Amino acid sequence: MKNILILNPYLSTLGGGEKAMGYFCRSLEEYYRNDVKIEILVFNTYGVNVFADDYIEVKDLNRRFAIQLKKTYIKKIDLPIPQNWKETVKNKHQIEKISKGYDIFVNFMFLSKHIGHAKTNIYHCFFPPQKYIKEQKGRGKALGLIYDLMFLIKYDKYISNSQYTNHWLAEFWKLHRRTAVIYPPVFSDKERKGRYEESEKKNIILSVGRFLLVHIVKNSSIWFVSLAKIQINLRIMNIIWLAPSQNGK
Repeated sequence: MKNILILNPYLSTLGGGEKAMGYFCRSLEEYYRNDVKIEILVFNTYGVNVFADDYIEVKDLNRRFAIQLKKTYIKKIDLPIPQNWKETVKNKHQIEKISKGYDIFVNFMFLSKHIGHAKTNIYHCFFPPQKYIKEQKGRGKALGLIYDLMFLIKYDKYISNSQYTNHWLAEFWKLHRRTAVIYPPVFSDKERKGRYEESEKKNIILSVGRFLLVHIVKNSSIWFVSLAKIQINLRIMNIIWLAPSQNGK
């Protein structure tokens, strides 16, 4: 049986990255004909307690994305929220150490540079991270140089979610031979049913984004300011501000 570890501490957002991860898990289950155990590694992040009673379960992934994961589980580890560079590095090493006991390690964490120590290591890239040597100074720069080198040599394959991402992955890290592009999944027939009717189309500008408590990552404020400046008969029909709970609902 294959043992696979997937790193994704942002699981509770249940966003597009989590949908891509869910379908990736489903493909692995099918490829290994269910003779596999997949664990999604999560830990506390700002505003999210993975040990809370209402933290999401695999059944929430199945329901949200219309999939049926049967050999996928959630693995929780208790890590303190880092307050400085030293604590960040300590947490990084603890996470990497866990990957040693697996056949395959897949890093699905956005902008992560955690290193895999499994037999096979895969990095799923939504957009490539910057090099440490550009971010650090003094002693931190020397340590960053080592981490950057390890990031380059430890992964067997880098998967990009688009040709655009793949271009910048090659630009930032000079990677060309070990990359591949796998586009994110679109809505399945089951998901599309009842969502769209051609006869009911209207001239509406719709912006869909996620509002987070910690920081705004979709620049939604720019949308509202821009639309307010348009000198037309503008009507805001319904805006619902949602902050994800521990279980992403």
